[in-house]
Amino acid sequence: MHQNIIVRISDRLKRFDAKDARCIEESQACFIDSTWRNLAYIQSNFSGLSRAITKLEKQGLPIYDALEIFANVRNEMDAAIGEIADQIRNKFNNVVSSNIGLETIAQICQILSGHDTECNIPPDLIPYYKYAPITSVDVERSFSVYKSILADNRMKFTPKNLEMYLICNFNLS
Repeated sequence: MHQNIIVRISDRLKRFDAKDARCIEESQACFIDSTWRNLAYIQSNFSGLSRAITKLEKQGLPIYDALEIFANVRNEMDAAIGEIADQIRNKFNNVVSSNIGLETIAQICQILSGHDTECNIPPDLIPYYKYAPITSVDVERSFSVYKSILADNRMKFTPKNLEMYLICNFNLS
């Protein structure tokens, strides 16, 4: 779909004379052959990444499903070829290796799946991690809700009003 739009834009830009305006010249330079090759490379090696991000943003996603999506992204990164893929893979691995919480989440997922795995989380808390987000999207959403509750214009919340406000926000999500 995106390629079709880009092709149409490129065709329209080619009809203009680059000498008429600098913006036309610069716009035409964006659609040279190397741009098409770069887009083809990205499409062929990393097309699943945007779909994975969209899936991970979904609220209420079980931790097992989230880690499976993450594993698929890792497999796609490993399958990508070329020097640029090596650079992207190295960056991906550096980010993942510096995230110490991801290993803990993976251990919790193993326990929730019935495997006997060592974990430093108290056993009574582990069931609460079943729908734990592995991205910061849900955290940012909850901060946004709490920020609106604690806003200056909300100083006269009674406990009953606060309860109703929280129920409304819960039902909206």
